[in-house]
Amino acid sequence: MTDKIKAALRRRAEWNSVKQDPTTPVPHTEADARRLVHELEVHQIELEMQNVELRQARDEVEAVLDKYTDLYEFAPVGYFTLAADESIRLVNLAGSVLVGIERLKLIGRPFGMHVSREDRGRFKDFLKQVFANDEKRSADFELSGGNLLPRVVNIEARR
Repeated sequence: MTDKIKAALRRRAEWNSVKQDPTTPVPHTEADARRLVHELEVHQIELEMQNVELRQARDEVEAVLDKYTDLYEFAPVGYFTLAADESIRLVNLAGSVLVGIERLKLIGRPFGMHVSREDRGRFKDFLKQVFANDEKRSADFELSGGNLLPRVVNIEARR
């Protein structure tokens, strides 16, 4: 940063601080001004370091998210994310194939409608237990509907 730019930034910062808080003393000496510029430069370096750390953290999170998304999307097992009211929030490709409906048409619809009539009550109880505590639960249910033949699946769930 050139000295001209630093001086202009310093004047603008000093003006803004005086304008916002009239009790703030305006630097009267060159030493006061140098001290303020030094403090601003230190803060600028700290902010730049924080920005670098934030970018690195963002890049790491994005990499992990990409990896998770690939694992979730292309897993050979059907994954559904359900709300407590049985509505489907997320579903992977294998899940949509399992029930024979496009993913976009599944989002927001109740998962229980894919469970056979005989198992629906038991499925509702199962889901209530899942959302009641943090324990992993597992049970077998028959799925039916659509153009697919009825099939028994093992559902593992955790809140």
